[in-house]
Amino acid sequence: MFSVELWQEIFDYFHLNDLWYSFHGLNQHINAIIDRTIVHLNFEQQDSYDYFVDNILPSINITNIRSLKLQNAFEIHDFFSIYSLESLQQIQFLSLNFRYYDDNTPFQFWNQLSSLKYLQSLKIIHHQRYWSDSNYEEKNLIFYSIFSENCCPSLKSLSVRTGGLCCRSSIPSLIPTSATPHIEYLSIDVSTFEDLSKLFFALQHLKSFHINFFQLYSDQNYDKQWKDMMVLTPIMPNCIRLHLNLPPHMSFKHVKYLLRQTPDLQYFILSRQKHLLKARRWEKLLL
Repeated sequence: MFSVELWQEIFDYFHLNDLWYSFHGLNQHINAIIDRTIVHLNFEQQDSYDYFVDNILPSINITNIRSLKLQNAFEIHDFFSIYSLESLQQIQFLSLNFRYYDDNTPFQFWNQLSSLKYLQSLKIIHHQRYWSDSNYEEKNLIFYSIFSENCCPSLKSLSVRTGGLCCRSSIPSLIPTSATPHIEYLSIDVSTFEDLSKLFFALQHLKSFHINFFQLYSDQNYDKQWKDMMVLTPIMPNCIRLHLNLPPHMSFKHVKYLLRQTPDLQYFILSRQKHLLKARRWEKLLL
């Protein structure tokens, strides 16, 4: 008879569906070990999710789930109609891909983020072609919960893409905060330098930053005092990887201004702006 530790090591190599199909029900000893096994859920195919719901979900120990990746809005709504987000108390990785999302069936669970004390990675993706006010409000709630309410204190990676057209660049829910979460990897679709200035202390540990559409300001009356302070005190002193997509009106002086915020930068990707493809200007800027 194998030891419990050896069984658990063997079970770690199995997808949960395969583990359940192959071993569950053999005997009470095996069932007890499976019930204590750490669970990682990743459903890339619909039939995989259907098997899980029909055969495993009613019996699973929900507190054993450490990672959850759901691939479309149906799976997300179905799963969380059975279990609440706050019931995943030990979860560390959460990825929700809202394909085929319908605004008529809103999904609002961001007020439960405060229960996820051990969450290290959060990824939220929407795929709408056109702008959605509900998605925009959802992003505001997520950022407010994490940066202003200090939810998810263990979070290291945050990726939020709300989809649709970039008709609103700022994140109005953000307020200046002195909290210093340990987020090291941040990826968002739309933001402004004004937003980042509010998160001055929150970005001190950031190592990688990706913004799909970035503007310096959303308001022409932006506080000049903030701007002057940011030049002297970098917003992201530990950032080594920066990936930006800048609007056409930004020039080399704006790029220089941004680079001052990342003195330890090692990788810099600037997307889609042909007017910045001037080798001599870059040579002068980087020397």
